[in-house]
Amino acid sequence: MRTMIGAIKASLLCILILGSLPVFAQDLDTLRKNFRYAEEAIKNGNLTTYYKLKPSLEEYVLYPYLQYAEITRMMNNRLPSDYVENFIQTYPDSSLAQRLQTNYLQTLAKQQQWALYQQFYKPSDNVALQCYNVWAEYKTTQQTIALKNATPLWLSAYSRPDECNALFAAWQKSTYFDNEVAWQRAQLAMDANQPKLVTYLKKFLNAQQLAQIDAWFAMKANYAKAINLATSHDPKAIEALNALPKAQMDAPIYEWRVRYALRQQDWSNVVKYIADMPADLQQQPAWRYWQARALLAQNQTETGNEILSKVALERNYYGMLASELMNMPHPLNNKPYSIDTKTKNFVSHDPGIKRAIELYALKRTTDARREWNTSIATFNEEQLLAAAKLARTMEWYDRGVLTATAAQNRDDLDVRFPLAYEKTMRAQAQKNNIDLAWAYAISRQESAFIPDAQSPANAMGLMQLLPSTAQIVAKSMGQTFNKNQLIIPEKNIAYGTRYLKDMLTKFNQNRQLASAAYNAGASRVYRWMPDSPLPTDIWVETIPFKETRGYVQNVSSFWVIYNHQLGRTDKRLNHFKINIS
Repeated sequence: MRTMIGAIKASLLCILILGSLPVFAQDLDTLRKNFRYAEEAIKNGNLTTYYKLKPSLEEYVLYPYLQYAEITRMMNNRLPSDYVENFIQTYPDSSLAQRLQTNYLQTLAKQQQWALYQQFYKPSDNVALQCYNVWAEYKTTQQTIALKNATPLWLSAYSRPDECNALFAAWQKSTYFDNEVAWQRAQLAMDANQPKLVTYLKKFLNAQQLAQIDAWFAMKANYAKAINLATSHDPKAIEALNALPKAQMDAPIYEWRVRYALRQQDWSNVVKYIADMPADLQQQPAWRYWQARALLAQNQTETGNEILSKVALERNYYGMLASELMNMPHPLNNKPYSIDTKTKNFVSHDPGIKRAIELYALKRTTDARREWNTSIATFNEEQLLAAAKLARTMEWYDRGVLTATAAQNRDDLDVRFPLAYEKTMRAQAQKNNIDLAWAYAISRQESAFIPDAQSPANAMGLMQLLPSTAQIVAKSMGQTFNKNQLIIPEKNIAYGTRYLKDMLTKFNQNRQLASAAYNAGASRVYRWMPDSPLPTDIWVETIPFKETRGYVQNVSSFWVIYNHQLGRTDKRLNHFKINIS
């Protein structure tokens, strides 16, 4: 029933936003059907059918996509630049405009139409296009200018794309390239901690410079050794951390000194190492919380509580812990915002938003997100909030979450922490006997409810499961498995909640350990277990992996928020009371 109501709401919203159609136009369903036919006809080269359908679709909100497809099809056949220029001028607010310009420039480069490339090129953040533009200068009798312009492109702390290779090969044979320029780049690369690039640049350096490079690598090795000892909780860690020169004392070193002391519950050194931190680092919620915890452990109650009372007002992981220590309500600060009619109308009638909504209705989510993101990039604060509300109304959960997060006002929890896919989430949490708020917290952290999310490690879907993991889970459930199922919310939630149940069983119903295992793997969590009982907040703070540490902290705070969203008011983390052992 909820799904049917959602579909009806979405259809009504599309009609309201897309507006009334001209008298000669078909109804929306017919327009959508003919649009698909027209796109398919272009794809298959059936231009007779396409040109027959085209006039009836000119008023359809996605008409630009037909024009884009038509122009793209012509691109490899020496397409006149006027076609591209006219499209970009007609639809400057569309994500298609930038895509078309990029594709056209890449085609011109492939065809080596360098004069036309220069004519069409506009300033871009795309380094590959920048390199092609300078190469176009070189190939059109402007060699001196081109070689001069190549220098700032090469002087980067990071590797450059392959499209720059031809330009740089010519440049390195010119008088603009010398040992000093190479050393400048090596210094940039060292400052940005890019060892592969530094190694590549060694072939251009002299003996004195190579000695400095070797010293830098030696310092990196000492730094890495100190961090490795600290994350392994080795007794030699504090000596190694303290032995590093002042120039290497960055945030991770200061923080791991504190974490080492926390792991030992050496409260006097916790206070000492926090006091040694730079002022801006000391003021972060984490270190104010731990300063207060250390002071309380040393019976400095008044000062400790004074610090905690301020941390307890902040809606973050440390604020949740501090509020519980102070026996205060959790700092949810939920303030649903209202949007004036003028702003609502502006957003709902924005051409890019209208295209995004229609693309979403057609289940073309990649194109829909591109249009949405292109539009909101120009929105002010109030317009962002209106767009987030609109997405939430449509049950386009991920755009609601991410658009609200992009705004500075982040206090509307119904938008930022929706009860997405509620019927399925409730049913699967109940089936697997896991806490519903926890399942929601994991999903919110993993994907922000993007159904087709895919990580660099190939984890997929709402709950970010690896296909190999999902296959094992499916087999345990007696189901056949296809990795394409992972972008179907219902299937992903079924597998994800079952895997959470498995992790919970492995770790004796401890959600923090199970959350860490869901992120980093059970075998790692077993290795991270303390030798003696340790308060949960200390164990979480001393998780070796930064990603997993932040993950467990976020899931913990999201769990508190989702309990609120579910109407539960008495749930507490109690991380400082419950031991990991």
